[in-house]
Amino acid sequence: MKIPLGELVAFAGEIASKHQEPSGSILYFQILGSLACYCGQKPDELKAADWSKLQLGFANLQKTYGLSDLNANRFAEMAYVFGDKAVAREAFSHVVDSDSAVWLTEDSFQCARNWANAP
Repeated sequence: MKIPLGELVAFAGEIASKHQEPSGSILYFQILGSLACYCGQKPDELKAADWSKLQLGFANLQKTYGLSDLNANRFAEMAYVFGDKAVAREAFSHVVDSDSAVWLTEDSFQCARNWANAP
């Protein structure tokens, strides 16, 4: 059973609000990044999420625990969905390999990375 992404966004916000920073934003990013597989769902539904909180969560996660390729992929995909080219370019610069848990196909990864790196 797939949970509608809108419900997942609301759940992530509720859980994050119960924790002080940096934990709250990290939880927000982790919940949406790990449970919301945008493959097969409408990626635009992610736009109901708080983009600034996702960015803060990624930054806090990176600062606290270091950077993982999976989280770099997740963040790059989120930036692509939000249409934030500058953030996507930076996120893709940290991606070592595309992750099939994030990207539906290698072509979807390449398309997003090419968009981010285009002038």
